[in-house]
Amino acid sequence: MRISVVGSSCSGKTTFSRRLSEITSVKHVPIDEYSHLPDWQERSTEELREMIGREASRDEWIIDGNYTRTRDLVWPRVTLVIWLDLPFRVVYARTIWRTTSRVVTRERVCAGNRERFWRSFFTTDSMIYYVARTFWYRRRRIEGLLKEPQYSSIPYVRLKSTKDVREYLRGVEKVF
Repeated sequence: MRISVVGSSCSGKTTFSRRLSEITSVKHVPIDEYSHLPDWQERSTEELREMIGREASRDEWIIDGNYTRTRDLVWPRVTLVIWLDLPFRVVYARTIWRTTSRVVTRERVCAGNRERFWRSFFTTDSMIYYVARTFWYRRRRIEGLLKEPQYSSIPYVRLKSTKDVREYLRGVEKVF
């Protein structure tokens, strides 16, 4: 089992992958955690590729993330792509809730970083701004990738609602 979970930012990739990992006992690899360093610095492409390449060379994994920098390491070995293609209104509401919650609780994410109020709501580094700017592009990009000759034979599941996500996980629970 080698699964790549993709979707827009804040679509629930990590939460879904973590739950899928719990059900199947297959290692979860959240690329966001590997990609970021303290103070929101980005890990070098070489180092990220080395780390994800090592994980992708294993027999089983669930890797979540849309990283172009590592796709050529992950997708040639994948046995299934799960695309969380939830509606914009759902993803955007989650983005606002998640950002607000992280600012208030000071939750540590991605290499121990914390979301800061000003950056989270009033800069172009804001996830709220980023999701609004990239949602439609990301949807078209994933759809296009799945049609490209080198990827068109990869089996994929497209989950279009929170109900689809819940039902999919329930189905997996029945098997495992």
